[in-house]
Amino acid sequence: MVRKAIVLILFLLFGFSVAEGAVFDVSTPTEFQNALTEAQSNNEDDVINVLADMSITTTLTYQTDDGDGGHSLTINGNGHSLDGGGSVQIMNINTDISQNGGDAGGNITIRDLTFQNGNAGGGGGLQVWTIEANVTIDHCTFSGNSANWDGGGARVWTPSGSITLTNNSFSGNSANEEGGGVYVGTNSGSITLTNNSFSGNSANWDGGGVYVGTPSGSVTLTNNTFSGNSASYEGGGANVWTDSGSATLTNNTFSDNSANRDGGGAYVWTESGSATLTNNTFYGNSANWDGGGADVGTRSGSVTLTNNTFSGNSASYDGGGARVWLEFDQATAQVYNNIFWQNTAQAGGSDGDDLYVESDGDGNGTGSTVELFNNDFSGSADFTTGQSEDLYITDTDNYSQGGNIQQDPLFADPDGGDFHLTSGSPCIDAGDNNAPGLSTTDFEGEPRVSNGTVDIGADEFLDSDNDGVSDTEEDGVDGDGDGIPDGDGDQNGTPDKQEARVVSLKNSVDGRYVTFVTGSGQFVEVRAVPVPADAPQNVNFPFGMFSFRVVGIGTGQTVDLSVIVPPNPETSGYWKKNAQTGRWEDIATSTQVTGSKRAFTFSLTDGGAFDDDGVANGEILDQGGPGQQQATAVPTMTEWGMILFIVLAGTTAVWQMRKTRMSRV
Repeated sequence: MVRKAIVLILFLLFGFSVAEGAVFDVSTPTEFQNALTEAQSNNEDDVINVLADMSITTTLTYQTDDGDGGHSLTINGNGHSLDGGGSVQIMNINTDISQNGGDAGGNITIRDLTFQNGNAGGGGGLQVWTIEANVTIDHCTFSGNSANWDGGGARVWTPSGSITLTNNSFSGNSANEEGGGVYVGTNSGSITLTNNSFSGNSANWDGGGVYVGTPSGSVTLTNNTFSGNSASYEGGGANVWTDSGSATLTNNTFSDNSANRDGGGAYVWTESGSATLTNNTFYGNSANWDGGGADVGTRSGSVTLTNNTFSGNSASYDGGGARVWLEFDQATAQVYNNIFWQNTAQAGGSDGDDLYVESDGDGNGTGSTVELFNNDFSGSADFTTGQSEDLYITDTDNYSQGGNIQQDPLFADPDGGDFHLTSGSPCIDAGDNNAPGLSTTDFEGEPRVSNGTVDIGADEFLDSDNDGVSDTEEDGVDGDGDGIPDGDGDQNGTPDKQEARVVSLKNSVDGRYVTFVTGSGQFVEVRAVPVPADAPQNVNFPFGMFSFRVVGIGTGQTVDLSVIVPPNPETSGYWKKNAQTGRWEDIATSTQVTGSKRAFTFSLTDGGAFDDDGVANGEILDQGGPGQQQATAVPTMTEWGMILFIVLAGTTAVWQMRKTRMSRV
């Protein structure tokens, strides 16, 4: 018993101290290198805290033959930066030089550190090489780094360990070969990229933003943004591949990326594994060959596209929105609940502006399985034949389809990159609940099925109070005018999305918010609409007009309402058309200016002159808007008019003088 107690005491005294490891605080490159040198061979779990920005003139290295006995290394950057001056690689970590698996169980973690202006053959800013150790890079920034080979910002490789990149920023990095922002690879391990941003990176080969792949492991990209990246070959934003493993892209946004060959936004390829794209948004991407938004293919595996949005992408040849390549007969493509809208391809005729599917890649005359269900196309798609301008499938032997539509999806602001669905969109409740790979949430994490049937596209229209305006839009209102959205347009302490009597939405002119409040009933079918042609010409409507219904009131009841608008441009009332006389009138009964808001109150009576349906039926139909009546202009004379007036006045005066003289005579 005494022996056991002694062992326990020794474990408490020494075992715990070893587990804690060594902690190094570094403020200079020399201190940093000394800490790395000690950490690589002390057989402890080491932590290095960076306490100052540094200019790096000699690469910081961590090199060990056995992974330091499988121990971990954590580098906390604390928001500081390492600058390579454009001449050296900033950091190089190799946990198993002999490549014998001695680093099994080890972990390399780098957090909150900036790598800028590094230069190297591979991994301009950072290179991490392990055999079995896991790698995590979190909240780091890679900017202005370059590589002669792969991984302009960073290159990370492990044959069987896991690689995780979260919340990092890669901007303005370049590689002469692959992975302008970052190059990430594993043989059989897992690769996970989550919440990273890639902007303005370039690669002279593939993967302008990221090049990531594995022969048999898994690749998962979730909630990343790719904008303005470019590749001279394939995958302007991202190049993702696997031989027999899985490639899964979920909730990512690809915008304004370009590739000189295929896959302007993303190039995704699997030999015999699976490629699955869900809830992604592709807009404004371009490819000089095929697949403006995305180019996704397989030899004998599966391709699944579910609830993605492709809009405004272009390709010089086939598949402006997306191209899918199926080589062998056993390959499959399942395309469900996607929006393909206003994409363009330039090959001419059978080029699939929205979607092009090469279903007979091996040219044996037998098409692979293609399923096309509940998608929304631009308007020139023949779903029956599968061969048309917007949709083209090369061989339709094994093609099936149903539930597809061709209607404007009514995006909130596509020019501004907002692809939320708005009230009245034909994509709402028009999807297939049995779609393969259907997610339980949409691209921003909101519940995927909000009204019994899934929506088409990356966004699920969620409207908790059923007023016709999405929760997302109502959350964006800045009720107190402090510049920060608070979701409470009338400032009563309750979010507008939870109140059927309050609704806040963007106006149709400049996108600023307008809030309506009703004292009775509840709002439904609220929309911002353009000013109609018969509106009075002497009234300015700076926020456009709005239409809504107030339901749940008594027959013939009068309802008090108010509208809250921005203070500028100035408005003086709320204008509506009198359904009985046809005249437009200002029906506001009071005006109040509070802080940065202006509010008008008015009343509407069910079945009255300003109830647009004119029927006392327990609901009020309204279309009107806040406006400012312009002052009547006073006519003014031109210069010639003034001269003519002077001449006439002078002539009259002369004539009058003569008349006076004659009367005296």
